[in-house]
Amino acid sequence: MKKTGGALAAYLHGIKSKRPFSMIGLLFMLLGLVVMPAILLNIMHKLTEPYERYNYEEIIGKGHVQNAKITWIERNYTTRINGTNPRIISYMYVENGIMKKDRFQTLDVAKLETLRVADSITVSVLNNESVINDIKPFSFPFQYLWLAPLIFLLLGWMMYSSAHKAGMQQVQESSHA
Repeated sequence: MKKTGGALAAYLHGIKSKRPFSMIGLLFMLLGLVVMPAILLNIMHKLTEPYERYNYEEIIGKGHVQNAKITWIERNYTTRINGTNPRIISYMYVENGIMKKDRFQTLDVAKLETLRVADSITVSVLNNESVINDIKPFSFPFQYLWLAPLIFLLLGWMMYSSAHKAGMQQVQESSHA
Protein backbone atom coordinates (compact mmCIF):
# COMPACT_ATOMS: atom_id res chain seq x y z
CA MET A 1 0.00 0.00 0.00
CA LYS A 2 1.41 3.39 -1.06
CA LYS A 3 1.52 6.03 1.63
CA THR A 4 0.04 9.29 0.45
CA GLY A 5 0.61 12.57 2.28
CA GLY A 6 -1.33 15.75 2.08
CA ALA A 7 -0.13 19.22 1.24
CA LEU A 8 0.85 19.85 4.86
CA ALA A 9 3.12 16.80 4.95
CA ALA A 10 4.78 17.88 1.70
CA TYR A 11 5.21 21.42 3.03
CA LEU A 12 6.79 20.18 6.27
CA HIS A 13 9.08 17.90 4.28
CA GLY A 14 10.21 20.88 2.20
CA ILE A 15 10.89 22.94 5.31
CA LYS A 16 12.81 20.04 6.89
CA SER A 17 15.10 20.02 3.87
CA LYS A 18 16.01 23.62 4.75
CA ARG A 19 15.79 23.05 8.51
CA PRO A 20 18.84 25.06 9.63
CA PHE A 21 17.63 28.14 7.76
CA SER A 22 14.04 27.81 8.90
CA MET A 23 14.99 27.27 12.56
CA ILE A 24 17.54 30.08 12.58
CA GLY A 25 15.03 32.28 10.78
CA LEU A 26 12.36 31.58 13.39
CA LEU A 27 14.89 32.21 16.17
CA PHE A 28 15.92 35.55 14.62
CA MET A 29 12.28 36.57 14.22
CA LEU A 30 11.61 35.65 17.85
CA LEU A 31 14.62 37.72 18.93
CA GLY A 32 13.51 40.66 16.80
CA LEU A 33 9.87 40.58 17.89
CA VAL A 34 10.05 39.66 21.57
CA VAL A 35 13.44 39.39 23.23
CA MET A 36 15.31 42.43 21.91
CA PRO A 37 12.38 44.88 22.31
CA ALA A 38 11.92 43.74 25.92
CA ILE A 39 15.63 44.24 26.60
CA LEU A 40 15.65 47.64 24.87
CA LEU A 41 12.63 48.87 26.81
CA ASN A 42 14.30 47.80 30.06
CA ILE A 43 17.58 49.50 29.13
CA MET A 44 15.83 52.68 28.03
CA HIS A 45 13.89 52.85 31.29
CA LYS A 46 16.93 52.24 33.49
CA LEU A 47 19.37 54.53 31.65
CA THR A 48 17.05 57.50 31.15
CA GLU A 49 16.97 60.11 33.89
CA PRO A 50 13.58 61.62 34.78
CA TYR A 51 14.56 65.04 33.38
CA GLU A 52 15.30 63.43 29.99
CA ARG A 53 11.64 62.38 29.71
CA TYR A 54 10.27 65.91 30.12
CA ASN A 55 8.29 67.36 27.22
CA TYR A 56 10.41 70.44 26.51
CA GLU A 57 8.01 72.12 24.06
CA GLU A 58 4.99 71.70 26.34
CA ILE A 59 6.83 73.04 29.40
CA ILE A 60 8.14 76.05 27.46
CA GLY A 61 4.71 76.68 25.89
CA LYS A 62 2.41 76.15 28.89
CA GLY A 63 4.70 76.52 31.90
CA HIS A 64 5.33 79.59 34.01
CA VAL A 65 8.72 81.27 34.26
CA GLN A 66 10.67 81.05 37.52
CA ASN A 67 14.07 82.29 38.59
CA ALA A 68 16.52 79.56 39.57
CA LYS A 69 20.06 79.32 40.88
CA ILE A 70 22.66 76.96 39.40
CA THR A 71 24.03 74.59 42.03
CA TRP A 72 26.31 72.43 39.88
CA ILE A 73 27.52 71.99 36.29
CA GLU A 74 29.12 68.70 35.29
CA ARG A 75 30.12 66.81 32.18
CA ASN A 76 28.41 63.57 31.25
CA TYR A 77 31.48 61.47 30.41
CA THR A 78 29.41 58.42 29.49
CA THR A 79 28.19 60.10 26.28
CA ARG A 80 30.15 61.83 23.55
CA ILE A 81 28.51 63.35 20.46
CA ASN A 82 30.75 64.84 17.75
CA GLY A 83 33.60 65.17 20.23
CA THR A 84 31.45 66.97 22.83
CA ASN A 85 30.24 65.66 26.16
CA PRO A 86 26.79 66.85 27.23
CA ARG A 87 26.64 69.03 30.31
CA ILE A 88 24.28 68.41 33.20
CA ILE A 89 23.14 71.52 35.02
CA SER A 90 21.70 71.15 38.52
CA TYR A 91 19.62 74.04 39.81
CA MET A 92 17.17 75.05 42.53
CA TYR A 93 14.06 77.21 42.40
CA VAL A 94 11.26 78.10 44.79
CA GLU A 95 7.69 77.21 43.87
CA ASN A 96 4.81 77.88 46.25
CA GLY A 97 7.29 78.46 49.08
CA ILE A 98 8.93 75.05 48.57
CA MET A 99 12.53 74.67 47.40
CA LYS A 100 12.67 72.39 44.34
CA LYS A 101 15.73 70.81 42.74
CA ASP A 102 15.99 69.68 39.13
CA ARG A 103 18.54 68.89 36.47
CA PHE A 104 18.87 69.63 32.77
CA GLN A 105 21.18 68.09 30.16
CA THR A 106 22.35 69.90 27.04
CA LEU A 107 24.92 69.77 24.25
CA ASP A 108 24.73 73.55 23.78
CA VAL A 109 28.15 74.12 25.37
CA ALA A 110 28.57 77.59 23.84
CA LYS A 111 25.64 78.97 25.87
CA LEU A 112 27.05 77.44 29.05
CA GLU A 113 30.47 79.09 28.82
CA THR A 114 29.23 82.21 30.59
CA LEU A 115 27.27 80.34 33.26
CA ARG A 116 28.82 79.52 36.62
CA VAL A 117 27.66 77.91 39.85
CA ALA A 118 25.42 80.32 41.84
CA ASP A 119 24.38 82.25 38.70
CA SER A 120 20.70 83.03 38.26
CA ILE A 121 18.83 81.54 35.30
CA THR A 122 15.22 81.44 34.17
CA VAL A 123 13.39 78.15 33.99
CA SER A 124 9.91 77.22 32.85
CA VAL A 125 7.94 75.04 35.28
CA LEU A 126 4.90 72.87 34.58
CA ASN A 127 3.57 70.04 36.80
CA ASN A 128 6.76 69.76 38.90
CA GLU A 129 8.89 69.49 35.75
CA SER A 130 11.22 72.28 34.74
CA VAL A 131 13.51 73.17 31.86
CA ILE A 132 16.03 75.95 31.36
CA ASN A 133 14.80 78.61 28.97
CA ASP A 134 16.77 79.38 25.78
CA ILE A 135 18.89 76.21 25.95
CA LYS A 136 18.03 73.10 23.97
CA PRO A 137 17.85 69.86 25.95
CA PHE A 138 19.76 66.71 25.07
CA SER A 139 18.76 63.12 25.67
CA PHE A 140 20.43 60.02 24.29
CA PRO A 141 18.85 59.05 20.94
CA PHE A 142 17.58 55.59 21.92
CA GLN A 143 15.35 55.47 18.82
CA TYR A 144 18.34 54.39 16.73
CA LEU A 145 18.75 51.27 18.88
CA TRP A 146 15.40 50.03 17.52
CA LEU A 147 17.19 49.28 14.24
CA ALA A 148 18.81 46.19 15.81
CA PRO A 149 15.54 44.25 16.39
CA LEU A 150 14.36 45.36 12.96
CA ILE A 151 17.50 43.91 11.37
CA PHE A 152 17.06 40.63 13.24
CA LEU A 153 13.41 40.50 12.20
CA LEU A 154 14.27 41.08 8.53
CA LEU A 155 17.11 38.54 8.53
CA GLY A 156 14.88 35.95 10.21
CA TRP A 157 12.08 36.60 7.74
CA MET A 158 14.48 36.19 4.78
CA MET A 159 15.86 32.91 6.16
CA TYR A 160 12.44 31.53 7.01
CA SER A 161 10.95 32.61 3.67
CA SER A 162 13.66 30.68 1.79
CA ALA A 163 12.62 27.58 3.75
CA HIS A 164 8.96 28.41 3.11
CA LYS A 165 9.70 28.65 -0.61
CA ALA A 166 11.32 25.19 -0.52
CA GLY A 167 8.26 23.86 1.33
CA MET A 168 5.90 25.33 -1.27
CA GLN A 169 7.98 23.83 -4.09
CA GLN A 170 7.69 20.45 -2.37
CA VAL A 171 3.89 20.87 -2.20
CA GLN A 172 3.73 21.71 -5.91
CA GLU A 173 5.92 18.73 -6.82
CA SER A 174 3.81 16.36 -4.73
CA SER A 175 0.57 17.64 -6.22
CA HIS A 176 1.84 17.11 -9.78
CA ALA A 177 3.06 13.60 -9.02
